[in-house]
Amino acid sequence: MTHNDDSFATMLLMSQITPQREELVRPLSTGEWHALHAQVRDQGMAMGELMGMDMSGMMMRLGLSEGEAYRLCVLLGRVLPLSMCLERFAQQGIQVITWGQALYPVRLRQRLGDKAPPMVYVAGRPELFRQDAVAILGGKGGQGQEERVRALARMAVEKGYTIITDGAPGLSRAAQDEARRQGGRTLEVVSGGLAGRVEEADMAACLGDRSGAALALIHPDAPHTVSHALERNKCLYALAHAAFVFGVDQGRSAAYQGVCQALQRRWVDFLYAWDDPASPDSQALLAKGATPMGEITPQAFDRMDRAWQGATARQMSLFDRDMPLA
Repeated sequence: MTHNDDSFATMLLMSQITPQREELVRPLSTGEWHALHAQVRDQGMAMGELMGMDMSGMMMRLGLSEGEAYRLCVLLGRVLPLSMCLERFAQQGIQVITWGQALYPVRLRQRLGDKAPPMVYVAGRPELFRQDAVAILGGKGGQGQEERVRALARMAVEKGYTIITDGAPGLSRAAQDEARRQGGRTLEVVSGGLAGRVEEADMAACLGDRSGAALALIHPDAPHTVSHALERNKCLYALAHAAFVFGVDQGRSAAYQGVCQALQRRWVDFLYAWDDPASPDSQALLAKGATPMGEITPQAFDRMDRAWQGATARQMSLFDRDMPLA
């Protein structure tokens, strides 16, 4: 994949060259990149022009301090090591997509605004992240939950929805498996280890037949951590028209915090949680504003689908509608 100067500058400013964060200076955070992007735009410039500027030019043109300009110059000077990283990622089937590129997931820009990641790592077809999708999430679940999840996945696939999950063992993997059995599309938003995940048999199979894709916000070799999962959650929900949660533990778990943040920050318009009167975890999510969910019949799913599509029609222009699959 070729990158223009704006895209390459974003990668230089944001990328970790190693998963251990062994950098001379710290790459920009999401918030720092968006602030810089606004400064550059206000000066009538493009991000790619930063690569041709020295410290004094940045200080004069953008009003940066000496320390800020030095940091940017060091980051923008990592052309060779970044190019080597991109070549290795490409050999693994992983590409980097940045904010201004046509393949960047449009729903992230729309739902998250200046909280959206300026760059993402993608394995598989990035076009899949522009398709209508529902998220199905859950841990082990209670009695009968796996069959409910599989039934929901079948109904969603029949309606043409892509299934998004966090790839966690249990109900999320069951949803993925059922979608693939039905010939549907799957997306996985990982919180670490993307390079290893693409080599696992189930993911390799769906990448091979072009029915699935995976996305990460961090270096493909970086491991799963709670902080990575918390950052990942906003994309997991923002990519979906609706999200179904089949049981997550309360407390400080990343999954539970993700549901709470999705409700509070409206990362997704429709968020359903399993209504189990005997489960304190379930009742806590409902108290925070999740829509109670019981057994979902095809008729009930049809009503949900109409509500989602109506909301989408109001939010998206014809220009931003999902790209057709090739």
